[in-house]
Amino acid sequence: MPSIVFIHGWGFDASVWNPIVERLDNIEPIYVDLGFTGRQHIPEWSDNPLVIGHSLGVMWGMKHILHPRGVISIAGFDCFYEHVPVAAIKRMKKNLARNAQAQMNGFWQACGVGSFCDVNTMDIQKLSEGLDMLMTIKAKNLDCPALTLAARDDVITPPTMIEKIWHNITWRNDGGHALPLTQPGWCAEKIQEFIGDIT
Repeated sequence: MPSIVFIHGWGFDASVWNPIVERLDNIEPIYVDLGFTGRQHIPEWSDNPLVIGHSLGVMWGMKHILHPRGVISIAGFDCFYEHVPVAAIKRMKKNLARNAQAQMNGFWQACGVGSFCDVNTMDIQKLSEGLDMLMTIKAKNLDCPALTLAARDDVITPPTMIEKIWHNITWRNDGGHALPLTQPGWCAEKIQEFIGDIT
């Protein structure tokens, strides 16, 4: 069984994976936490792990993990600024600095989860740096098995965007952008199937 590196998306933390991981059998989870809620943790991992990312976490994983055994993208992308105007991301940065509560609550609502955590406990600088990633990073193309899980009602990474980036896509009609929280059972089922295919 390969080691599995889980990387969350912008505005969330590693706890988004709990509902999925508790449904998976015989895995070795390694959690990357990008520090948006004040608990940054970038662990070490062995060569050739399976990478499972949500949203920005997919891009981060493709950028930093050199030789993954496979990649599972959940509402993720390799480059954000090629599909979303940089001006829109800059507006998010300004709104974050001006009124973080309104910016984050609006984002989480668009993701389909309501409030994720207390905004007062979040690291606004890390959130701003995360938006910088969206404006500057283009991850490399990977030569490995890949699976994309996506929802047709996702307004953050809509179907037109997903279809331009990925080929092996498994769709849901509902679930929004935060599939690890809204559809953990479905995600776990598809992840388990993919693990079986590559091991």
